[in-house]
Amino acid sequence: MLIPSLLVLLLSHRLSFPLLVDPAPSSVVSRLDDAFSTLVSDDYFFERADHTSSAAKVPSFGSSALVSFRRATPDSFLLTVSGCTAEQFGWICVKFYEERRKFKGLDHGSLRRATASHFNSLPPHPGYDAHAPWSLADADPSMTRFEADLASSASAALVRSLFPDSVLSSLSRDGFVVIDDAFSTSPAAASRLASYLASFASRTHQSRSIRTDRVAFLSRSDARGCGLQSEYDMLMAVSPFLNDDGRWTAEESDHEPVSPGTAERPLTNPRNIQAAEYGEGEYYATHSDNGLNEGGGRNNYRYLTYIYYLNDGWSSSDGGALRIFRRSGSFSAMSAASSCCDFEDVLPLGGRLLVFDSRLAHEVRPNVSEGGKVRRALTLWASRPEESGARGEVWDEGT
Repeated sequence: MLIPSLLVLLLSHRLSFPLLVDPAPSSVVSRLDDAFSTLVSDDYFFERADHTSSAAKVPSFGSSALVSFRRATPDSFLLTVSGCTAEQFGWICVKFYEERRKFKGLDHGSLRRATASHFNSLPPHPGYDAHAPWSLADADPSMTRFEADLASSASAALVRSLFPDSVLSSLSRDGFVVIDDAFSTSPAAASRLASYLASFASRTHQSRSIRTDRVAFLSRSDARGCGLQSEYDMLMAVSPFLNDDGRWTAEESDHEPVSPGTAERPLTNPRNIQAAEYGEGEYYATHSDNGLNEGGGRNNYRYLTYIYYLNDGWSSSDGGALRIFRRSGSFSAMSAASSCCDFEDVLPLGGRLLVFDSRLAHEVRPNVSEGGKVRRALTLWASRPEESGARGEVWDEGT
């Protein structure tokens, strides 16, 4: 979170929360007061203004920032924040949105819109240096640097074997490439991932008309706990390989790179990978991982998408293919892309690695399998951060 200079105007901000029950019972009002008190007491982000006040301070925003949450009218509560910038108010809204389940009985629509507006105003995270020494050790503190060096060397050798010139040429020509038998995930690791997702995966903030899958983000420590550390390492090793190959530095750009990306090594990695699962009937509608915004610019820094599938015994009759639309990266309307462009259906076969241009429109077809089959995949988005004016992922207001 950015601490503004003294030249930035500090303002007062308000956000109203209509009560869902009118008139609200006193027990509901009391519970909402207690929810704010608990949030202030338990969360490191806040600090109670004094022992008796219902207001809170935000120490990281300086001594002037003050937050209160109280009943304003018979049918609403009011969040009031004074002495902070618009961006700081946005971060406070994010914190309330994260804890929104504590505030049952309120309409969260205004909070959802304020959170969306905040995220859509920020530049995306530029990622981390894919070539940084001991990057795996940084991602997994339990590793020694010697262990990290061995794991990095092994994954780099594997990726070199998976990307001969013919594969790289296909990726450059078509914008995507499918690599079968990239790795063999053990049944035990797949089972542990299923258990992990049962405990930690959740729906995204996007509308169920857009996607119905459940996701979790795995650090390397999480991946190791599932027995998937080698799969994690393989995905992380693709970006440095492509940087060194040079074909991804050859694409000319009108924009200067953003650190840690460089002109010679433009691709950066995240620290976590996504694990997603689709039960029977579940899908993800046509979308782009880095679409065009209303101004014609890109929504984020994502440049290449790497997906590794973990579905042994999957067949075409099970559905769940990733349908990728060729030459669709310049479409802003996904409906136009899906109606105008040829497509390729990629089945989510176990051991298969799919790499594609993040700008391409694609969708996950419904899982029509019988007998409770669940479609699972690991995804890494490699970024190419540039001074392009990108301002974050479009944050959907659905629930």
